[in-house]
Amino acid sequence: MILEIILFVASFFVLYWNEGRVYLSQVAQKAVEIVATANNPAAEGKLVSVTGTVTSSELLGDNLYLQPGKYLAASRNVEMFAWKENSSTKKKKKVGGSETITTTYSYSKGWVNNPEKSNSFKPWT
Repeated sequence: MILEIILFVASFFVLYWNEGRVYLSQVAQKAVEIVATANNPAAEGKLVSVTGTVTSSELLGDNLYLQPGKYLAASRNVEMFAWKENSSTKKKKKVGGSETITTTYSYSKGWVNNPEKSNSFKPWT
């Protein structure tokens, strides 16, 4: 029980240390400033800072929960570094006319939107 109390108190120090490692002011300084009324393809995929009034000429809504109006929608692409399974299949014809199909699996790490469940990966041979 004493160990639990020590770990509980220590967790506050660990959280404080972890949150203090990234200085948000330095992150904000690296943001690309764009004007809301202009299209800027150079800012695609970068952290942006928008100045000006943001509006939309399209009506968004579903008539069920959200009344149609000039709303602004933002989307983001979230990726994670995960294992990816790659497979290659080779067909080999034998003398009697039969075919042998060999599938080789390889694994690599990479950035993906939807990581595969690794429990469905084929075992290494």
